[in-house]
Amino acid sequence: MRKIQDSVMGRTVIMENKRCDGLDRDYMPIRGYRWLKQKEIVAKVLRNEFERCFKTKRVKVGNQMFSIDLMSEDDSIAVKIVNESGITSQGTISSAKFQSIISSILILKSLRCERKLVIFTNQHMYEEFIQSITKMPESISNTTQGIEVAVIPLYDDDDGDFFENAELNWQGEIRRIK
Repeated sequence: MRKIQDSVMGRTVIMENKRCDGLDRDYMPIRGYRWLKQKEIVAKVLRNEFERCFKTKRVKVGNQMFSIDLMSEDDSIAVKIVNESGITSQGTISSAKFQSIISSILILKSLRCERKLVIFTNQHMYEEFIQSITKMPESISNTTQGIEVAVIPLYDDDDGDFFENAELNWQGEIRRIK
């Protein structure tokens, strides 16, 4: 059974599942094994880092519904996961991917959470995004204020498979975008 909460600011309605592995098969369409596995591993890394359970949530902002990739069980941490897709043949981030990340950041900023994280699963995608956002006009680059980022590399570039025990071996840091 789902619980619905109304927040005071922004008329946000949070609909949550009860799973602790970050997966929500009731709301999320099947996106394939890689996406589900990626979300599961990131949820485990965050559970180890913050000692909280993370799961998918649907939120209503204004009159639109959005899916939050992962949110802590106490609603204090919201997470957007950015995968490796969206790199052009020239090795840069595509404009569609960049716009998608900015859009997700705007949704994260509308939530009443203590921490808002963007987790990149690919180091190159992270570097391309940071490089692009620093070259943008202030009206765009300021959207990242208050957002924290981290890289949790999940794939072995040599064989294209997931790293073994990525959730146990992560030694990265979460930091604010400058």
